[in-house]
Amino acid sequence: MKQVLKQNPVSGVFKCLVRSVTNVFLHEGRLQLHSEKLGKPLCFYNVWLRDHCRCNECYHVRTNQRLFDILKLDQDSVSKINKACVKEDLLTVSWADGHKSTYSINWLLQHTHQLKSRNSLELWDSSNLKIDYYPYEKFMSCDKVLRDFLVAMVSKGVAIVSDVPPSVIKTRETVERLSPVMKTFYGEMWEFSDNLEYSDTAYTSDAIESHTDTTYMLQSVGIQVLHCLKHNGEGGENTLVDGFNCVKQFKNESYQGYNMLSSLSTPGEYIDGERHYKCDLPMLLHNQENELIRVRYNTHDRAPLETVPPTLIPEYYRHLIHLTKIIRNPKNVYLLKLTPGNVIFMDNWRILHGRLAYTGARVMTGCYIDRSDFESSARFFNVLP
Repeated sequence: MKQVLKQNPVSGVFKCLVRSVTNVFLHEGRLQLHSEKLGKPLCFYNVWLRDHCRCNECYHVRTNQRLFDILKLDQDSVSKINKACVKEDLLTVSWADGHKSTYSINWLLQHTHQLKSRNSLELWDSSNLKIDYYPYEKFMSCDKVLRDFLVAMVSKGVAIVSDVPPSVIKTRETVERLSPVMKTFYGEMWEFSDNLEYSDTAYTSDAIESHTDTTYMLQSVGIQVLHCLKHNGEGGENTLVDGFNCVKQFKNESYQGYNMLSSLSTPGEYIDGERHYKCDLPMLLHNQENELIRVRYNTHDRAPLETVPPTLIPEYYRHLIHLTKIIRNPKNVYLLKLTPGNVIFMDNWRILHGRLAYTGARVMTGCYIDRSDFESSARFFNVLP
């Protein structure tokens, strides 16, 4: 059973800025907070502030849900400020309709778009990747170790829990210390070898090129977990590739290709009996700041290419081949032999994984973790905003 996590106090990455906010100025439809350390004012529009009031009338503190009716913002008096002041790290606003709101300066700094920044990512290749190992006993019992593990996952996209008893049950317990196991049509925990139980190359002893999993799902799985329970033979080393680093190289070498694979859909599909999963999304997905957030790369699971206009087909393949050459360049491929006891966690939105061919009897177990569940745990420990 998953151990109950203990909430850390808010780290407050902006804590050093809080006391530097001393002045507030009102303008038409907005207010500005001034800080001597920031060098520029922070702008908060009235409608945003009123919508984010956290008093008991506007926000349910037990359910963490809004009570405020968004349609009230259509009334001028609701979003008009009569007075505002900063005192003891708090912003107090008096509204024209008689309502009063109080905001923590620290909270405002954490949630303004002006100070929003991406988590620090450590891009790597085969020459500089240092995978962090976390001993099983400490991982299961110490919240600090679990938080360090989450930091490594967010920055590098890969981490290993070591000394795990080689069984499906213990592997599951390790995973559930972090997040619930995700259920798919593969089940929850898998134990597999080269028996072709599913129509998937993973259920053979053949080599598998580096890829991300479930490109045929609308939201591909968040975290891939693997544990080699036994292997009596040769080969089978796993390949790890930093997809974000490869895309960065690709963008530098071919900006036009980067734009094409970011805009045109590369469909993926899975067909097995009554199952037919299919997803039409670009290979490279971005957020509204145009930052890369997900790589959908799997040459094995590509569906018929019916999403690209005929006149762009030659160019599309030229760029796909270009990206594939970067991904398969030995300088970008880290080789790792999984052994019993080492459970590897990989960010499936960033890390491509594969396998060399092997001989002998090899038994693996593993599972998926839903992206939302993983990020929930990371936010609980203040690793993600």
